[in-house]
Amino acid sequence: MTKLKTALAQLSPEKDNVEKNIATAASYIKSAAESNADLIIFPEQYFNNWDPLCTRYSREEQDGIIAALKDEASANGIAVLGSYYKAHDAKAHDAAEIAGDSCGDYCGYNVDTTPKENTSVFIDDSGKILAEYSKIHLFSPAGEDRSFVAGEKPAVCTYGGFKFGLTICYDLRFPELFSYYAAVGCNCVINQSAWAKARMEQRRILSGARAVENQYYFIGVNIAGKNPQDEYFGESNVIDPAGAAILEADGTEGLFFAEIDSECVNAVRQNLPTLSDRRESLYMEWRR
Repeated sequence: MTKLKTALAQLSPEKDNVEKNIATAASYIKSAAESNADLIIFPEQYFNNWDPLCTRYSREEQDGIIAALKDEASANGIAVLGSYYKAHDAKAHDAAEIAGDSCGDYCGYNVDTTPKENTSVFIDDSGKILAEYSKIHLFSPAGEDRSFVAGEKPAVCTYGGFKFGLTICYDLRFPELFSYYAAVGCNCVINQSAWAKARMEQRRILSGARAVENQYYFIGVNIAGKNPQDEYFGESNVIDPAGAAILEADGTEGLFFAEIDSECVNAVRQNLPTLSDRRESLYMEWRR
């Protein structure tokens, strides 16, 4: 039996102030560690303030986010799930070639037009990066697909006896990614989000559905408060494999704790073996 104490950092980012957001995050990491949490999770693009139409990019700034999170994780002995803008190398070099420049500014990724990915990064308690996940489903209703490059690969990592799958916000609406994580043995899937208040009920329904249909823990960490893009509602949550909400945060900023237990996953799957009763060959045939 493995138990893991998680800390959900439900925060409201400060626009265009990465340094301030890093400093706030550092204080939350310290508090979570002092409360004996094993893992702290931040919302989608907390450090950059999620903006679907963002065109600015600084490699130095983004590298600084990663360096700070690695330092804080190792200094406090706690795993950290954060996010940043990852330069999309292939696209950047293609753009440079089109411009007739074999290298130019793109080699340093310091120009505003650098293609970027909305990326999660899972760092263990020694400061080592275990996994990175770039958002596969970009939020086209707000134009995210015009400013970001979509990821193409799921991301799985093992930490503290749990096998985690990583997702970001809009991914929650696409069950195929979540069923893949169940198929490869994940017993917890995390969703970092900047989910708007206007669609809050949909998030509640979908997060519960993803947990129940895949019989694993769902952890969702959402932004709180308002920013120039939208109004958010917080309500970060942890749902167990049977669909019970073991944590439902309110709409305020704060640090929320919940313990997850691998034995709970095993018990639910043994009692109701829906995963083994799936008819994958039939589903593939239908698609063909």
